[in-house]
Amino acid sequence: MNARTLSTRGYSEMPWIWDDRRELFVNTETGKTAPLEDMPELVDALITDAWDDLDEALAEKPEPRKVRNIVLLLLSDLYLILAALGIGGLIALDANLRAQIEEMLARQVGYLDLAISQYLAERISPAELRRRARMYLNSARSAYWTTRDEFEKRRGKVEQRWIAVGDRNTCSPCLDAERLGWVPIGTLGVPGSGIVTITPTTMCEGLTNCRCQIAYR
Repeated sequence: MNARTLSTRGYSEMPWIWDDRRELFVNTETGKTAPLEDMPELVDALITDAWDDLDEALAEKPEPRKVRNIVLLLLSDLYLILAALGIGGLIALDANLRAQIEEMLARQVGYLDLAISQYLAERISPAELRRRARMYLNSARSAYWTTRDEFEKRRGKVEQRWIAVGDRNTCSPCLDAERLGWVPIGTLGVPGSGIVTITPTTMCEGLTNCRCQIAYR
């Protein structure tokens, strides 16, 4: 699979579509509705599902080349699913957004290839390879918030606010960003990318493990 190509295999697993008239997400399979505010929780659940799929696949101790293919497929599916969720559905994921998401994906694939080469050289353990693979999957959260930014701008929103989320030990950059309050859209980075504020640039100490959120108005 080309490192810059998003898979469409996993999109069938994400039936949530934004209904602009009702201002709700609708599950096209069940008819169930959910408010926009519930979507970050769904993002968490989808990432956790990808972790489970990864653990199940790695339990069989596949050869390194197969590890790469497993992670790449999970990663590309997750990036597409979360990017589509952020913008309100696959139909709204235009060429410019898709190119942006594919570039983000390609960076993670580069990290994956480095990890595989280090594993083959016996410079990292299987446990470390698994830990890194989880981090690459975590980075897909940034695909959601990248397209969510655009979704909110299309809805006429002009300001954003960082919401620090941490089960424990929330890092100082994320807490500092939360203290900024409401700022123009484009001031903040996106959770999962490692970037908290753009100017000046501050980095989350948890990198892709960041589970913070953003509010808009």
